[in-house]
Amino acid sequence: MGAGQSLSRDRASEKSESIKTVAKGKNAEVVAKEIRQYRVEDHFKLQWDRAKTLYELISQRILELDSAFTTHPVKAYISFNIQGKNVVIIKIRQSKLRLELLRTRPEDLKDPEKRVRYMEKSFEHFNQYISLFDIENEDDIDYAIMLIK
Repeated sequence: MGAGQSLSRDRASEKSESIKTVAKGKNAEVVAKEIRQYRVEDHFKLQWDRAKTLYELISQRILELDSAFTTHPVKAYISFNIQGKNVVIIKIRQSKLRLELLRTRPEDLKDPEKRVRYMEKSFEHFNQYISLFDIENEDDIDYAIMLIK
């Protein structure tokens, strides 16, 4: 599977209505210009080939876990949702991926190597516990999938 194929599969689901069909007039045109639909490709800079490869591998594996998973790219991250609720967030870095496991603490996970960290003050800021795991190479993907399960 080529790089373009897997990334196009991860695009956000297309909306059936646009702001122009819902509202008419000058206001709709102004709002339509301000709304931005983000794509997975928007998160990668030109020289970030390593992060792009890691993302393609993990996203494919996450989507295989459950057919209910959908991707939802936004400005700061790419989330994997089930029924509209974020389950996992991936933040793209230059040579690695930061995996955020939502609504979990490290002690809630089966983490034999103790590689998961707790995001300090996540409950205060986001009203939920968040655990962090960095994916730096292909070997980390299997460990990450074990954590997500």
